[in-house]
Amino acid sequence: MVEAVLGVTRVELVDWFEGGVKLPPTTLSTADVIVRLAQRTNLPKSYFSKVIKVSQSTMSRHGSAKTPVSVDVADAAFQFAELVDRVEHMRGQVAAAAWLARDNPHLGGRSPLEFMTTETGRRRVSRYLDSLEEGAYG
Repeated sequence: MVEAVLGVTRVELVDWFEGGVKLPPTTLSTADVIVRLAQRTNLPKSYFSKVIKVSQSTMSRHGSAKTPVSVDVADAAFQFAELVDRVEHMRGQVAAAAWLARDNPHLGGRSPLEFMTTETGRRRVSRYLDSLEEGAYG
């Protein structure tokens, strides 16, 4: 999912995040990333404006100007996509979508998607997935 949404490999993204390598020129804008995430997950674009902390009006301006995606936007999209990839690996694509949207008692009765709009929330979901992968929860 990461490569499909951002158009680069995980290794290229990590290098970019760490400042070691410049990404090849890209025509992806912030709006493009949001559209790709929305298409891939069947979630509304408005949800992803929360994930990457960009207002709808700013997103529209970015999309029309084709402003290249920033490191912050790419990082948030990367974190989100990594979590979705993990859930899809564990449950399959269709079941993953339902699992992400369902209220979960191990997350205080809230859905994983509710947490995934912030970095702290994504870390909480990631820790929960770690526990599931280790067999701590059913």
